[in-house]
Amino acid sequence: MKITQKSLSFANKQLLHYTQWGPPTAASTVVLLHGAPGSHLDFEDLAPLLVSPTQNVIAFDLPGNGRTSADLVGGLSHVSTKSVNDTVINALPQLSMNNFVLVGHSVGGRTTIEVAANPLIPSQIRGIALLNPMGLRDIRGQNLRHQNFIAIFMRFFTRNGTIPSFLNLYTRQVYVKQLGFSDTIPTIDFLGAFYRMTSANLKRIKQAAQMLRNKQVPVFLGVAKTDRFVDHKIGLELGSVLNAQTVKVYERGGHNIPKSQAEAVAKDLKLWIEQVGLDDAPLTIVMLHGCPGSHLDYQYLAPLVVNEDSKVVSFDLPGNGTTSAKVVGGLPKLTAESIVKVVISALRQLSFKKFILLGHSLGGHTTLQVAAESSLAPNLLGISLLNPMGLRPPRWQYPMIQCTFASLMRYYTTNDDDSNVLTRWNRSFYVNNLRFPSTIPESHFTAACFRITSTNYHQIAIDVEILRQRKVPVFMALSSNDRVVEPDIGHELAAALNADTIKVWDKGGHNIPKSQAANIAQELQIWYQAL
Repeated sequence: MKITQKSLSFANKQLLHYTQWGPPTAASTVVLLHGAPGSHLDFEDLAPLLVSPTQNVIAFDLPGNGRTSADLVGGLSHVSTKSVNDTVINALPQLSMNNFVLVGHSVGGRTTIEVAANPLIPSQIRGIALLNPMGLRDIRGQNLRHQNFIAIFMRFFTRNGTIPSFLNLYTRQVYVKQLGFSDTIPTIDFLGAFYRMTSANLKRIKQAAQMLRNKQVPVFLGVAKTDRFVDHKIGLELGSVLNAQTVKVYERGGHNIPKSQAEAVAKDLKLWIEQVGLDDAPLTIVMLHGCPGSHLDYQYLAPLVVNEDSKVVSFDLPGNGTTSAKVVGGLPKLTAESIVKVVISALRQLSFKKFILLGHSLGGHTTLQVAAESSLAPNLLGISLLNPMGLRPPRWQYPMIQCTFASLMRYYTTNDDDSNVLTRWNRSFYVNNLRFPSTIPESHFTAACFRITSTNYHQIAIDVEILRQRKVPVFMALSSNDRVVEPDIGHELAAALNADTIKVWDKGGHNIPKSQAANIAQELQIWYQAL
């Protein structure tokens, strides 16, 4: 993984240093803001886990911390909540990011909120994430008014850049002995941290939080129950004010969850990031996965098509990913038709102004059937099919035999997590014959069997004709070496739909949303921009 040390130059000739993980240019960026004291090193465990081929990560050393001198804001005595906020606000437009997410830890959570609410911040911000954040009230043992008075006194003695020994002793007593920070941290970092924390304006932070709530900015909140520095209830209260859509409570990890819970936080953050986009984008691309599958099938493609004009919504369909089969009445009642009904209902509730349906594999069938729904027609801009199932079963499928098998499996599967000889054999078929990952839960393979064996090919043909008569624009992407759905099926479907754009790649296998993500994103954007 490429790690680069960079800096931005400000008007006073001072440098704001930052570290970048991942590709220099990426479709999306995660911007990490540390607490006080802190530096980019606070994120050295988390940052690499957030990198993908389409996403990079940067972490600042904020003024008076790490490699960035306090002189950037006029000297140590000028370090404050406002001066740090202003530094980030001035830095972000210089980075020329396509779109980005702001992530703040501890005091960096407050910075994140105030920065995100500032009208000067580019519209490319997709959301904010807060990890064990300072909130809207004092932390345990803190009296902000009292400590602010002490800070004024301390600023007086450090205004010429020197640090009296008694201040050295006081700050170390507070941060090392009381709060448990490392004794190796320089004294100047502790002083800057004290100035930054005590200059917080809780009223202004609450106003900023309310502003983000009103703008419906997507919010991720992660807190640890064992945080002894900031009570996790403070974070939950803040999440309530912000109307956080995703809240993760970790049983352990203490205050420094970017390190202690790096893997769990990274997994949850990546999942959230993939689900958020630019809310005011005029076009929504709705991605429907195959079976088994989940929104993660599009983790490479989705970020590449997100911009000011388009956002992505990727469902976990019933019985897959994070969506329970109970949405359709339980796993035994899961069918292709029940999933179509769920998607249609969801789209009616979401009320997108303009949207494109995109389906991969069996998600292609779902796309066709949903697109044929007349009530959605006024807002449907077109459909995109990636290695889709078509008008006939693929060569590996024997409908009569598999439908009989599925009927037996439904009979013996009464609960969503049931495991029996039939469900285990079904899993073995998908893993050994169709080469799906063995890490996929057994119930997801069961759902896949129920979904594919309940496909009504006669109805698919009717829906295809409806779309052809309506002249719905169609983008078709195929791989010549697809071993799951032979390419001829895709070509036949494209002809029946009178597809206006057909792209074929020699390689990529069945999973082209991953293997051909960059090529598909480029061609897809050319296609829908011409509509």
